[in-house]
Amino acid sequence: MTEPPFDIQKAHRWFAIEQNNRAWDLIEKNDRSEAETKEALQAAHVASYHWHQIGEAIHRARAITLVAWAQGINLHWEAARQSCEDAKRWIEECQSEEFGTFDQAILSLVYSRVLNELGESDLAENFRREAQEISSDFQGAEKEVFSTLVETIEA
Repeated sequence: MTEPPFDIQKAHRWFAIEQNNRAWDLIEKNDRSEAETKEALQAAHVASYHWHQIGEAIHRARAITLVAWAQGINLHWEAARQSCEDAKRWIEECQSEEFGTFDQAILSLVYSRVLNELGESDLAENFRREAQEISSDFQGAEKEVFSTLVETIEA
């Protein structure tokens, strides 16, 4: 195989970022079409693939959390549950301050919604409470972004 005429690592990073942003834009869109809902899942998977090629454990955990929510909006709740479990494993691998409370709160919030949809309301409530406790200290932009995500995920 011949070498491509571009930097592969830079290409992975570019696609990871672009598709991550595209997926979140579609997920947060209020009047999303069915095609856009499917595209959100595709974009999340593309972003995840590229982060797995060049990212650290933190990037993988965030990417899998995004995939979980994209699966959720596509009503693939069992797959979303598995993705949440995968994200939890990546978080454990991080073992650093890099994966902070904001990331943990988002994963807990997504996991709560997934479990609720699967009829596991008690466990879902535990994750929801965890997300609320973690987010209680958020300030400024972090608080604003998290509030927007709460509205999106709980809609």
